[in-house]
Amino acid sequence: AEAAAAAASLGGERRDEWPGPAARSSMGITAMRGCLYVYGGMGPTVASDSLGWAPFHDLLRFCPSDYSEGGGGVWEDLSALTSGNDPGDRWGHGMVAVNGLLVLFGGFGGTGFNSANDLHSFDPDLMLWRLLDDQLAGTKPTMRDSAGMAAGDGRIFLFGGNEYTGLVLSFPRGDLWGIEAPSQVDYSASVGLHVFIDLYDWDTLLLPPGVTFSLAEPLQLCTAFFPCVLSLMSGSADGSAESPDPSVLENGFTKITDSTHENSAIAGRVVRSGTGSIVCMHQLGCSSVHLSGVWVECASESNASASASVLQIEGAALVVSGGGFQNCATSGDGGAVQAYGDATVSLLDVTFRGCRAGRRGGAVASVDSRLDVRACQFLDCQSAADGGGVAVFGGRCYGDKHTLSDGVRVDIANTLFVSCSAGGAGGGAFLSASNESAIAVRLENSTFEACLAGSGGGGGVSAQGDGLEVEVDSSRFELCATFGSGGGLAADEGSTVEVANCSFDSNSAGGTGGGGLSATGRAALSLSNISCRRNAA
Repeated sequence: AEAAAAAASLGGERRDEWPGPAARSSMGITAMRGCLYVYGGMGPTVASDSLGWAPFHDLLRFCPSDYSEGGGGVWEDLSALTSGNDPGDRWGHGMVAVNGLLVLFGGFGGTGFNSANDLHSFDPDLMLWRLLDDQLAGTKPTMRDSAGMAAGDGRIFLFGGNEYTGLVLSFPRGDLWGIEAPSQVDYSASVGLHVFIDLYDWDTLLLPPGVTFSLAEPLQLCTAFFPCVLSLMSGSADGSAESPDPSVLENGFTKITDSTHENSAIAGRVVRSGTGSIVCMHQLGCSSVHLSGVWVECASESNASASASVLQIEGAALVVSGGGFQNCATSGDGGAVQAYGDATVSLLDVTFRGCRAGRRGGAVASVDSRLDVRACQFLDCQSAADGGGVAVFGGRCYGDKHTLSDGVRVDIANTLFVSCSAGGAGGGAFLSASNESAIAVRLENSTFEACLAGSGGGGGVSAQGDGLEVEVDSSRFELCATFGSGGGLAADEGSTVEVANCSFDSNSAGGTGGGGLSATGRAALSLSNISCRRNAA
């Protein structure tokens, strides 16, 4: 009876009424941190090829609640929560777990019978895929599927497999390959920047609790001995890494108390002084920067003279989860983050407090770049021009690149803007586009409270420009003000703005009025299920 119970199906319930994984074979499967991960595979599907089978392009996770009971647990489909360069449709591949990462090699890519020999990694803390081919030295294994793959003693091993080209099968291989596994390296102040000498692109630099990383000069990635990918995480190699709670996506806001910043005392810290910054430029080969659970504090004496943002991202990817930025400032755009040239920025559960910019974007400036902001807090951030918290704009020469994007997507959800201010437009957020650079913005489940804008209008949000389309849903604008028009929200200069299921309470405006909302300069503003109370102009 005991043996039968042990062999019973684990079954498992499904989150959010998801029906669970489809039947499949030839998938990658491995276990890590008490959970089972599955990627891809081949199985029957309605949209199948002539053989009646098709490959899968999904990442699944099963976390059993109790092995001894022979059942229970939760299946999750993580596919929509991940970012980066994933393996795509894939079957017959190998996959192992090593040092907190999933590593995947080869298999069949797409619907044809052509073996692959690409190498990918997945970081479950950042929910990020990376293609590692360009980061490896030496000779790669040839294309193959059905190879044996294992990890141990700090290395990843690959043995055998078949190589297909079309429907032609080569003889099975008997070769053995090995590569050093991704590692997690503890930072220490005594070593300083010399830690980067032995840090490779797929390694993670850990900041143990209480340890401070001093950033006193520009750190130009992908030059000298600096890596082309920087992953910086709060924690240590003994397993005490800080990880953000993915449920924050559904749970929305967390209460703002003094403990929000006290967490930085136990997390890894980066202290910026002088001209300190991290620069990642795609034109120099840098591909991405990843921060997880890290607090960045800027020395007060450096704020007035700092000419650059803490993080400068040109054409590359930036992922920040957990942690935050305090008192960071620049004389230009983006007190904490400046992204331009088709960069991709993802911010999850990040707090920006007291950040300032001499131009646009007190905390974040995004120029012709993809921006995804979720469950973040912008507190007391300021800009001398537009966008006290966030500034999104494009269609102009910027930096050393002329950025003309065919279309940019911006999403802001479950985010709080409190006491942010701008000398121009958009006390909380400034959104601007043109015919040359179209931008689509969705703003949902967010709050703008006690934000202030100058004569440019839009105490909470300013939206302007012919190429701008904005959807605002289930959000709250309260106690915001402007010396211009639109105490809560201002639509101007040909923008198209749709507002639904929102409330505007106790906002005020000067200018041409619109205590709650205003639409001027050929703007198209549509309202649905709107509540307006105690607004004044």
